[in-house]
Amino acid sequence: MTDSDVHSAGDPGARKTKRPRIIIGALIAVLLVGITIFILIAEYWGYAPRGWVNEAIAESRQVRMKVTAFYGEHRRLPSVVEAKAFQSEQTDLKRALSIIYDPVGRVVVITMRDSPYSGKRIAIRADEKDGTLAWSCQAIDIDPRYLPASCR
Repeated sequence: MTDSDVHSAGDPGARKTKRPRIIIGALIAVLLVGITIFILIAEYWGYAPRGWVNEAIAESRQVRMKVTAFYGEHRRLPSVVEAKAFQSEQTDLKRALSIIYDPVGRVVVITMRDSPYSGKRIAIRADEKDGTLAWSCQAIDIDPRYLPASCR
């Protein structure tokens, strides 16, 4: 056994050099977990508004179906006088406060509720194409990036 073997075996400094590496490794792991959580939360707040808007648009389906059926029967959109019959009768709306057909603009207007978009509106426009109705979405008061892909 040499002098260097004796000193390294009993040297308390050998243990001290391992501790900083372990602490640094643990700090890096905690940092990576924190960054991942931050990214996931940011992504959630991007997807949640899209979900709220999608739900509100889905809730307008009843009114759009009534307008489409009227168009199929009469080959025209409802007039101002006939428009009252094309308001939502649903009482179990989760994301929409009101859903109203506006014959002047030829749109179904959805007013949102119970989200950061309370009071904000989305319009779904009826366009006549080749004897049928095509519906297209428009953001009135909300960021258009939150509209469903089928509307953009």
